[in-house]
Formats: sequence, structure tokens, C-alpha cells
Amino acid sequence: MRGPSSASRIADTLRGVDYRDERDALRARLESLESEVASARAEAERMRATEAALAALQNENEKLRAELGRLGPRRRPSPAPWVVGGVVLVFVAALGAIFLVAAPAPTRAPSVVTVADEPRAAEPPSEPPSAPLPRSAREASVTWSARVVKAEGLPFTPDSPCSVRATLRSDGVDAAHPEVEIACAGKGLYDSRHPLEGMASLGHSLEEVPGDIVGTYRFALRYQDQGSRTGERTEASISTFDHTAVAWKTTAPAYRVELALDELSSPWTGRPLFVADEEAKVPFRRVVRRVGRVTEVQGNGLVRIGETCAVELRPAFGDATKCRVWVRCGGATLYGAEGGGYAVCTVEGDRPFGARDDAPSSQDRDPALELAFGPGTARVHDDSPNPWTVSLALSEP
Repeated sequence: MRGPSSASRIADTLRGVDYRDERDALRARLESLESEVASARAEAERMRATEAALAALQNENEKLRAELGRLGPRRRPSPAPWVVGGVVLVFVAALGAIFLVAAPAPTRAPSVVTVADEPRAAEPPSEPPSAPLPRSAREASVTWSARVVKAEGLPFTPDSPCSVRATLRSDGVDAAHPEVEIACAGKGLYDSRHPLEGMASLGHSLEEVPGDIVGTYRFALRYQDQGSRTGERTEASISTFDHTAVAWKTTAPAYRVELALDELSSPWTGRPLFVADEEAKVPFRRVVRRVGRVTEVQGNGLVRIGETCAVELRPAFGDATKCRVWVRCGGATLYGAEGGGYAVCTVEGDRPFGARDDAPSSQDRDPALELAFGPGTARVHDDSPNPWTVSLALSEP
């Protein structure tokens, strides 16, 4: 019996290919339809959740209106603060819920999902809540002695006497923006009380330090007020941590005066600005100063052998083992620049004998430091970006 012809076998093979192509096409179409159905269901769920959130918002709004009507007419044209707060919280919560439900799910969870919970509108109380007790207002008026380093546009010579005066305020926990004045040789260069006619970028930070005598306090200040402006108010930037201050004016007659000043203010006698410092233990109070001479330099230490240096160590509130150290040789600050300089101090009785900071600038903002007043040695070294070491021999007190 003769088998099928070649033409017949070819036809059967082509029909098999057609069947396979048709099954693949049907399978692909089925998967596409299933995906569209899933997307439609998800969209329906999102719409239902959105409608529910809007309904909840409307219901809460009606409750607040009813409660407001029950309280009777207001004495002031503005609504009670707790009512406004309730409306804002409800509105923010509803918007957050709508956004989270209606937005498509991201491929990666954003970091904000780690927030514990979202604001929720509480049931309005039968009586408006009483206002929180105000924090205790505190104030200190202090001065920093300063001198001119460089002056442009004004006839000041280097070392002309200057002062930075400040009225510092706090509520016992947080510091308020201070009032600051800068003057040299009787001429005012900056006064924060002058009206602002223009723009201002404002910033401040404040550290309270134990004074030499129990019940006294001193302060280190970082302050800035700058921006394009006209009128009487000039611009200023102060960092007593870094012993620098600048006052300038860009409109005619323009000037710029750079100052060097002490880190710590004049003593203030009275209550501290911060409640936490009232009962804080202080291992020592007096600032310790030494003169040093560079004995060894390795790498790019920015100083020369034989150069004279100033070393200063002062107390700090907070951790009883902490103190602030400042090492400066000529115009180079080796340790304590840019608000750093905090190390672990060694104290016996009420006298510091040294300080140590094992972390180089790759781990914090400062180089490493070993300071020992007993043998009269100091060593500052760093590993970044290029390793360097400077060793000092310290004088007696």
C-alpha cells in the first residue's frame, strides 16, 4: 500500500502549524483580557474607596457644623482655634487617604510608608480644650569683645575695638531669634531691630556654657541675616564658635567689615536660658588656655615647625565627660573649626588634665586629637583627604 504523497504530508504539517499559531494567539488574547479585568476591578475598588473617603469627610463636616451651632454665636469674627484645627486635620487626613488610595501602587515602597500613622480627626469635645500652659520666658543680655581684621569702605584700621551685643531669649526649651547689634569704634554696623526692606535669610543656633562661678552662664552664638535689601538694615554673619563675624552693606555707601571675636560671651548671672541646664552637673568651669609650639609636621598639616599655636579647653553642658577644644596655629584652625571641637575630657577635682577624640574627619567633622596638660603635649591628626599629623609642645599655665 502506498503511503501519503509528499504534497499531502506537507499540507498536514502546515495545518499543524496553523493550529499551534491559533492556540498561541488565543492564549495571548485570554491573558490580555484577564489583565484588563484585573485592572478594571482595581479601578473599581479605588473609586469605591475614594467615594467612602469623601462621604466620611462630608459626615465629619456636618458634625463640626452642628457642634459650632450648638456653641452659639462667637465673640470674635474668626472661628475658635480648636475648630479650625479640627477642620484642617480632617481635610488633610481625607486628602492623604484619597491620594494613597487613588494613586497607582509604585514598584518600590516609598520611604514615607514608615510613618507610624496619619492625622485623624477626633470627635469634637463638649468644651473647647484649655490652652497649654505657656513655657517660662527667659532672657539674657550679653556681649562679645571683638576687633577689626579687615575693613573695606570704612576707615577702620586692623585691631580697632568692636563689640557684638545680643539679647538672647528662650521659653526654657527652645531659643527664639535673638536681637543682635555690631558696632566698631562707636559706629553701628548692624542692628537686627532696624526695619527690613527687602529679603532676608535668617538663621541662628545657640550654646549655653557654664560660667566660672555657680549661677553664671556664657554663650556661643551662630547667627545670620542676609539677603538683597535697601534701607537702614544691613547684613551680618556671626559664628563665635569660629571666632569670626562679618557686617556688610551692598547699597551706597557700601562697606564690609570682618571681625575676630571671642567664642564665649560675657558672663550672665541669673536663670539659664534652658531648663535642662539648671540642674546639670559641671565637672569644671574655668576655661583653660595654653600656648603651644609646633614640634613635628607630617603630610600637609598647614603649619610649620616652630610656629606658635593657641590651645583652649572649655566646659560644656550635657554629657559630663564632654568639653570643647580649640587648637589654632596662625590662621589655620587644626581642631574645633565649623562648630566642632567636642572631645572627651579628663578631669580631676575641678581641673581638666586633657582631652581625647579618636574619630578622624572621615567619621565626624573633626580630626583626631590627643591633648595632655601633664606632659604638655598635643597631637592633631587626620586621615582624609590626605593623612597629616601636627605635634605640639605646650607651655606651663
